Amino acid sequence: MPKDSHTMESPTPPSHSHAEQPAMVNSVLNTLWSRHGQRLLQLGIGLMIAAMAWRLGLEVPRLLWGQQEFDAIDLINRHTEVHRWFAKLPVYGAMDNGDYPPASHTMLWLFMGWLDLATTRWVWMFSTLAMLGWLGWLGMRESLATTPWEKVFIALMPFALYTASATNNVGQLAIHVMPT
Repeated sequence: MPKDSHTMESPTPPSHSHAEQPAMVNSVLNTLWSRHGQRLLQLGIGLMIAAMAWRLGLEVPRLLWGQQEFDAIDLINRHTEVHRWFAKLPVYGAMDNGDYPPASHTMLWLFMGWLDLATTRWVWMFSTLAMLGWLGWLGMRESLATTPWEKVFIALMPFALYTASATNNVGQLAIHVMPT
């Protein structure tokens, strides 16, 4: 019977169906992981420690002592808002960035309402590191990691992420609300 010119032959040889390909890839990955998984995790941990040291080394000093335009900008704005709010001074309309709702001033008072700005920066840095630790612990628990290397890998992840360092240097609230 002549072949119809409109039909195409399958590019996959008949001995390898599409359903078998994921199983084959899975088998190869499982073999590689069983042979090299621990070394890969150790390499990943080393890379995360390097990233964490780099990021924290750059961003923590900006949060604590930075004087550039965006260094600790959100923390400084929240500190000013909280102090103005509890001093019964205008916040809304009186400040360019006075836009957090009144309930946030009450919540933030614990961190900054009774402290000067320099001390607030230190408290914020330590609380940020604690929240990153909590986030790492939650990730480790929820990941169901079983080996010590897997647990360390997961626990270090929040500290090594760019987003953590970016929110840290400006003093944003994101890291404080994510674990909750």
